[in-house]
Amino acid sequence: MTLCVLHLGSEKTGTSSIQKAFGARREGLLSEGFWYPRSFANPGAHVHLKLSRAALEGTLRDDYLLVREFREEFESANRECLKAAVFSSEFFHSEMRDADSVARLRDFLSKYFDRFKLVYYARRQDQMLASMHSTAVKGAWTTDPNAMSVYESKGHYYFDHLAVCDLWSGQFGRDNLVCRIYERDRLINEDVVEDFSAVMGCARRDLRSKGSANESLSLETMWALLLLNGSQHKDNRELRRKLIAM
Repeated sequence: MTLCVLHLGSEKTGTSSIQKAFGARREGLLSEGFWYPRSFANPGAHVHLKLSRAALEGTLRDDYLLVREFREEFESANRECLKAAVFSSEFFHSEMRDADSVARLRDFLSKYFDRFKLVYYARRQDQMLASMHSTAVKGAWTTDPNAMSVYESKGHYYFDHLAVCDLWSGQFGRDNLVCRIYERDRLINEDVVEDFSAVMGCARRDLRSKGSANESLSLETMWALLLLNGSQHKDNRELRRKLIAM
């Protein structure tokens, strides 16, 4: 039995950078006692989306294929040398909004781990809103230039950091929750990957982000993409890619 670190998000706080860094260094991390499972992760994305979804759907049963895959990986992870297992999914924040799903996740993980540390990054809500709107424009999900349009689709809970922390600490214990402020000058070496690594107890120097993995759009790009989203060419991925690159 060992420590389980759950990186809850929130969304728009460098989660993609953390996941990319840890996913690319799985073998090296494991040799130092930090296991970043392939199980429950989306192929190529490194985010443990399938774990948060399974908790929501109530499918974390022993006969579930993903659970069997996880159990096999767990058995081969050299458990005697493990310091911590690390799961990262911003969808813990955005999709798991009820105590029952969080309790299901706790009960499942408690079969394998006896200690927990939950890490949550809180960002100013106006900045979250602007960043989420930028993502929606980039993905062709909106033609609305008003960033406040995102608020209705996400709902109040998404921006209520206290409610999120209360939900998770209610199931895992308040002493097991670490809440960090997502502002550059409050992160260790102004880097979210390095900051998260330090919080979980990993001192690898190569765990540092190489720029943003999900960079916000400039104002000019934003308006160009809004025009594209409202046109007959909105599904032209090559044109979209070139506009963003430019």
